[in-house]
Amino acid sequence: MEINNIGIDFCHPADFVINRPFGSGDYLVLIVKSHGYFTLDGREHLVSPGTVMVYKKGTPQIYRAADEEYRNDWFHFEPTVGETSYIDALGIVYDTPISCRNTTPLSALIKCLYQEKISANPHRSESIDLYFKLLMLKISECMRQSDPAHPVPHYEKLFRLRGDIYNTPQADYAVGELADKLTMSESYLQHLYRRIFGVSITADIITARIDRAKYLLSGTSYTVSVIANMCGYNNDVHFMRQFKTLCGVTPTEYRRQFSPPPKL
Repeated sequence: MEINNIGIDFCHPADFVINRPFGSGDYLVLIVKSHGYFTLDGREHLVSPGTVMVYKKGTPQIYRAADEEYRNDWFHFEPTVGETSYIDALGIVYDTPISCRNTTPLSALIKCLYQEKISANPHRSESIDLYFKLLMLKISECMRQSDPAHPVPHYEKLFRLRGDIYNTPQADYAVGELADKLTMSESYLQHLYRRIFGVSITADIITARIDRAKYLLSGTSYTVSVIANMCGYNNDVHFMRQFKTLCGVTPTEYRRQFSPPPKL
């Protein structure tokens, strides 16, 4: 795969216009970060931030700012036959706006591609191929998560909440207090969380705490009681009961798996 040109978080003035009636001579991925007008099948459409466009070679590329500063990431490339087959196998639609709930990972991958392009890394080519495949995978995921008829409200809020739960599982996550903080009812929060992540908040909190406990049991010498407290449990018995339910063994039995064998 040949990277022809690449740009990260480019800002353009309010009168910005791209008019390529015969395309750019290669493939193009756009991560749209502000409103813009895109001409598709002869008609102009207002596209929102968080939209991904994958232009096929030869497709007209006509778009402009929506009377405000226009921002995007962009990636011009020439794929191999195998790479076009890979894109097709993922079911990625060309020349069509794809709504993406979170474009941050896509932007990060384009930045990685840019850094590899300008580097002298010995495995530069292999890294570019891997980043490219991952970028296409993530675009494919965006396409499958996008449902204009049934958009998921508050997705970004709940995505950040789940990140907090897994980063700081020891915190006190009372569902009622979380609902108040997010200005929604407890039942509505529970419904949305399960709809997005396929699991209840309570179950996710328990999983996050047990995952942290497994990490500490396998690599530290803290006592089980201290680890229980570090993972948000005030009651050792409750911790050990939940641990055995999820892992099938007690915390002490789990730790033994990582102990060195006795010397003979």
